[in-house]
Amino acid sequence: SRGFGVAVAGSGSGTVSVAVAGSGAMAVNDIQTKTEAEILSATVTAGTAGTGGVNLTAKDAPTITSTAGAGSLAVGFSSSASVGVAAGLVIAENKVANAVTARIGTVPLADKTPSPRLPAVTAAGAVVVDADSAATITSYAATVSASASVSLAPVAVAGAATIVSDTVTNTVTAAITSGSVTGTSGDVSAGSKHAITSKVETAAVSVSIATVSVGV
Repeated sequence: SRGFGVAVAGSGSGTVSVAVAGSGAMAVNDIQTKTEAEILSATVTAGTAGTGGVNLTAKDAPTITSTAGAGSLAVGFSSSASVGVAAGLVIAENKVANAVTARIGTVPLADKTPSPRLPAVTAAGAVVVDADSAATITSYAATVSASASVSLAPVAVAGAATIVSDTVTNTVTAAITSGSVTGTSGDVSAGSKHAITSKVETAAVSVSIATVSVGV
């Protein structure tokens, strides 16, 4: 996702001038999904003549790319008094909260109790139950504010703030919870490998220039 905001203000007069500029940007990305590979209350037979196995695998690889920026510029000038105020704010929130499940077990009934029918998995080779998740978040956020004031009595104020939150709270489960499983070997594994790259930049600059009046 992308979010940008820009504001520019200028003011000039012979007496008092005031220039105010404010900008903001927000980027929110929220991924919440379920990935399931299950054998529930079922009979599965695989392989003949000593070959063939059962491979139950659930995987996900969600990706978020987020860019947000805001810029503000305020300029005030006057022969007597001037004020320049610039402010900028960027908020970016990126969240991945997925559930990845690979399971051999019983199917829940309408009242959420386990079914009395148990699964039976028979393989001439290996039985593998595997769940994996690999989330990637790449975010960039920047805020720049600048103000300038030129007069006999100049006032310049600039403020900038950048707030970024990147989180991955996935739940990854691989399990054999009930029933019978027969094979030459068994492997039950759950893996989670995530990458977060975040870059934040913030800058605020204010310049006041006092002029001098000379009478001859």
